Amino acid sequence: VQRQGLKSRFGGTVTTEALAAYADGKLALSDRFALRIGGRYSDDTKRASEFLTFLAPTITGRQRDSWGEWSGKAGIDFTPSDDVLIFASVARGFKSGALNVGAFTPPVDPEINVTIEAGARLSGQGWTFNLTGYTSDYSDLQIVQVGPISQILANAASAKINGIEVEASVKPAPGLTLGLSGSWMDAAFGSFVSTDQRRGFAAIDVSGKTLPLTSRWQGTLSAQYRADVAGGSRIDFNGSMQWRSEYFFTEFNTADARQGGFARFDLGAVWTSADDGWAINIFARNLTDERVLSSLAVVSPLLGSVRVASLF
Repeated sequence: VQRQGLKSRFGGTVTTEALAAYADGKLALSDRFALRIGGRYSDDTKRASEFLTFLAPTITGRQRDSWGEWSGKAGIDFTPSDDVLIFASVARGFKSGALNVGAFTPPVDPEINVTIEAGARLSGQGWTFNLTGYTSDYSDLQIVQVGPISQILANAASAKINGIEVEASVKPAPGLTLGLSGSWMDAAFGSFVSTDQRRGFAAIDVSGKTLPLTSRWQGTLSAQYRADVAGGSRIDFNGSMQWRSEYFFTEFNTADARQGGFARFDLGAVWTSADDGWAINIFARNLTDERVLSSLAVVSPLLGSVRVASLF
């Protein structure tokens, strides 16, 4: 990037070496109870060669860091009948650290999360029902922040996510399947002080703010119908409605970086030949032409033209 003699260049390369060992198994304690357990050890090494030119001669540097962590999961399954499964588990996850190439910032620490989950899976003649509840605690959550020159990856101190998910399906008539799924999520920073470039990189306490790109409510309604056609071919009709409540693109939860709640409607039909050798797919997506922001970035400002005068 170059503006009126001001040149800004940054970048570099990263090489990663990753080693891991894992084991996973299931132990039947009885006809109705089973224990699930698994573990993994990961060791990652990252090396970076980077450069930066900004208001000064180009500077170069090298970084290297390694991270080793355990992750794993333990759970128990209870099947009181062939149509019912009740389960619970606890898991520890690990996301490797990172290097912000070209930003000359300290390495990003690994992200650790501990999740407790419990739920049930039920089924019957022509129907299914699934219910799951979970809670996740994050330490050193990795998020994207806007730095003086570029976006960088950084660590938040802590975050917590609680949620409930439900999914159901039913076949009320031959060839017809109706589906429903929904979720509630409360995702918030526990402790985090960030810097906002729009406020002169002032320190802003965003503890308790909603995590970026997370909606409190989401849901889907769907329908599929299969019709047999003379000659052995078939037509599958499908339709769905997906709904999502508002979400924010940054940790500051400001109105100018927000997507309001929206619903999207899709329809489709597929004709398939009797020998499954041919298919014709007709579909319509986003029937109501809903305008939705899929991504948004707040970046550091670029300098425009300065005052210029000349005499010929």
